[in-house]
Amino acid sequence: ALCAGLSALGVAMASAPDELMGMWRGMMIQVDADGTIKQLLIDDYGAILAGGEKGTINATVTSTDTDITFNLETDGSSVAMECKWALDGDNEYLTSALIACGGPGHGNVDSIGSAMSGHGPIVNYYTKCADSSTDECQFLPPDALKTQVQTPIDSSSTSVRLGMEVQLGYTEGEYIFEFGDSSVTYITQASSDKWTADYEFNDDGTASWTWTDGPDSSYVGKTSTGVWSAIEGMETKTTYVGLGAPGTCVDTMSEAMDGGIVYQIVECSSSECDFSALAF
Repeated sequence: ALCAGLSALGVAMASAPDELMGMWRGMMIQVDADGTIKQLLIDDYGAILAGGEKGTINATVTSTDTDITFNLETDGSSVAMECKWALDGDNEYLTSALIACGGPGHGNVDSIGSAMSGHGPIVNYYTKCADSSTDECQFLPPDALKTQVQTPIDSSSTSVRLGMEVQLGYTEGEYIFEFGDSSVTYITQASSDKWTADYEFNDDGTASWTWTDGPDSSYVGKTSTGVWSAIEGMETKTTYVGLGAPGTCVDTMSEAMDGGIVYQIVECSSSECDFSALAF
């Protein structure tokens, strides 16, 4: 009861609130984001951050119900990174959060919205399994974290979206999507492999995805059907597309999570969010 009372008063706690505990996977979404895929583990002992140019970093954590500070242990010294955080929607399997930071040694940010303009602040869009004890959603453990730093592509597009695969057993699946009215082109950020597909997202929540080109010929020409749903967040709209394996069908997101393909696709929904620098 004491800890709950301190949190309500905005007093810093020794660790993070329960909502922030767990294994998170995400990406930067501010205007000058560089396509870096992030991994974040927060537990009772602190935090482990990975995916930046410094590789894996340990940190201690203090937080309130709106602010979180990561005291980064790097290069033999401790640097404070002060951030704002907020949950940003969930569904049966996944929970999303926004964490906006001034950057190491640059102080706090006024709000998540103001940090979206970039040029110093960073905004990470993170996702974790809503219940990591289930067999249908398991994110990579800390010892499997990878560093993937990408270079932004200087172009212009209003249809650019960021995404990743989140089904059980995925090992890598970070994408940049460009959507047309009925077709989509997307590349993997790590290798720049390009895929194309025709898609349908129907009003009844069903979806189809027909691969028309890509690096794996076993996908090309095959149609997978499944389901889709969308969540409106503070700065973004997130669409979940659950499909059967190439050439197969699933009726539920649960089936897609275990044996199929699930894309989590993030698009900007506010004037402060812009992915166009990542166009290809």
